[in-house]
Amino acid sequence: MSRWAVSLSAYNYTLHYCPGKLIAHADALSCCPLPVSVQDPAPAPSVLLIEELHTPVTASDIATHSVRDSALAQVLDWVGRGWPSGQVSESFLPFRLRQHELSVQRGCLLWGNRMVIPATLQPSVLECLHESHPGIVRMKGLSRSYIWWPKIDWDITAWVASCQKCQRSRPAEPISPPQEWGSPKAPWSRIHIDFVGPYMGRTFLIVVDAYSKWVEIVLMTSTTSEAVIQVLRRMFATHGLPDVLVLDNGPQLTSTTFQLFLTLGIRHAQIAPFHPAGNGLAERAVQSAKEALARLGPGSNSRMEELGSTMWTSCEDGF
Repeated sequence: MSRWAVSLSAYNYTLHYCPGKLIAHADALSCCPLPVSVQDPAPAPSVLLIEELHTPVTASDIATHSVRDSALAQVLDWVGRGWPSGQVSESFLPFRLRQHELSVQRGCLLWGNRMVIPATLQPSVLECLHESHPGIVRMKGLSRSYIWWPKIDWDITAWVASCQKCQRSRPAEPISPPQEWGSPKAPWSRIHIDFVGPYMGRTFLIVVDAYSKWVEIVLMTSTTSEAVIQVLRRMFATHGLPDVLVLDNGPQLTSTTFQLFLTLGIRHAQIAPFHPAGNGLAERAVQSAKEALARLGPGSNSRMEELGSTMWTSCEDGF
């Protein structure tokens, strides 16, 4: 209608509506097929989006290599002559699933607006996409606008993984959550021990029962293996021998003297080096002890009864 309006704009005319049954001759002539098809005076331009990338791989290169590629040559033939009704080889299944969306333009196979790249040109195209090291996600996003071939996402991932510059600048992997200890079946069956300090001029030994969350805190004048053994002997005489003793890798807790002390039947469970979260119960008790000392204020090192009362309140609250 717009074309007719532009063509008739130079004339003065009046439009009169007439039903088609009153002008049968004109209606019949409008439906009469012409013996020779008229060529469209303004054909739609053939646009290949890959040419907008300004890559060293041109559309003519892709057309040439597509004919030489045995798989793409067969697919080009099927797109032009029709797909077989029977089963096809497994390598053609990605094309068979998209057979209604495939077309040929200027000798290049297209899936929608994306050009199918032959295998011989895929490394060159990947190198062009990875020129500025955009990463896996951005490379996949850019490729989904211009190009395609079977397993292209896997190829992009492998290409970025093999780039040394990308791997050097890659952020560290997220830290996996620490594995939780199993729940003990009885009181004092598994205990966790750790040291507090030096804090406010003193060092304390923290002992936590994993079953009841009971906390024992002892002011230490020395942190040698002999001093720790003496404190633990008194506790074991009161509460009994534990089955498992969880502690860090401190020298006084890994010495030969301490290991001989554990031959009473106690299993020694050491946490991984530089991973204090593995001894989380003791670490949380250490934090509670420091908070209690800070609340008690200066001179609290000698007020062990008040400190014990504060820790007992924390124990009741589950730290």
